[in-house]
Amino acid sequence: FLIAPSRWAADTFAHYFERRPQVIAHGAMPMSPPPGMDSAAERTLSAGDPDGESGVVAMPRDGASVVAVLGAVGPDKGARTLERLVDIARVRGARLRFVLIGYLDRQHGPWQSDDRMFTVHGRYRPHALPRLLREYGADLVLYPSAGPETFSYTLSEAWAAGQPVLVPPIGALAERVRDSGAGFVLTEAEWRDDDAMLDRIESLLSGGEIAALRAAAARAAQVPQQPVAAIAAATLRLYDAAPARTP
Repeated sequence: FLIAPSRWAADTFAHYFERRPQVIAHGAMPMSPPPGMDSAAERTLSAGDPDGESGVVAMPRDGASVVAVLGAVGPDKGARTLERLVDIARVRGARLRFVLIGYLDRQHGPWQSDDRMFTVHGRYRPHALPRLLREYGADLVLYPSAGPETFSYTLSEAWAAGQPVLVPPIGALAERVRDSGAGFVLTEAEWRDDDAMLDRIESLLSGGEIAALRAAAARAAQVPQQPVAAIAAATLRLYDAAPARTP
């Protein structure tokens, strides 16, 4: 048997190999601290553990909107697009700041540009993400991906934290956002042109789409998160049924 985590992944596989996988979405990672870890202990561990969640990098509280990007971001996930968006926003004098909660392919640790328009947080633990998004004041989570994704764990994490998202018009990101209404899908033109992408970001955060942004945030908090036990049970049912179908 074959399993895919999204309809897009199943359709793509079927297109090339003429066999259609069954769709079983990935289970959500726990979004609460490990048992016995209180918030003070979590902060102490975070500050002293370079392989886990780094301490929050200070950002100005000057009323600028904050666009967050999540995870390990290389060229395929839009690292160069993110850098160009920051440059364009800087030239425009846009009232925006960008924070990468995660790291770039060429900037792994905490870092901040001289003008504080772009901040790299560094590695993080999934259960710490809701607090980090709050402390950085994130208004929108952006996915500047250059290629399609088959599911996206960080999308599940963003929604679990009640964050609206903006995604490219390709792959499982677009599929999941259209199904849920918990965010926005870039047009093909906006995805392929950095200036147009920044226009859409500014429109969502300060223009006529602000009411839609708030509605998407409310829907994000309501998106069902499939527990890991559910994906395990669904997979085991396929294992159990496989011998009966095998000659």
